[in-house]
Amino acid sequence: MRGIDSNILIYALNKDLPEHLPCKQLLINIVNGKELVSISSIVFMECFHALVKAFNYKGVEVKKRLIAII
Repeated sequence: MRGIDSNILIYALNKDLPEHLPCKQLLINIVNGKELVSISSIVFMECFHALVKAFNYKGVEVKKRLIAII
């Protein structure tokens, strides 16, 4: 089993980044059962902080997106 770090989630959720499409596809593969990964709880906190503080997303929107991943 592989793990996902916060960078993968940030890239997948932020379409303005060049890595967005391959990371988004990885999350789609995970949802469809084509990939098996683990995600540490700290990754969600890091991702939330980066998207809200560095990329100026609204906290409510980020929470919705992260909950959808869980």
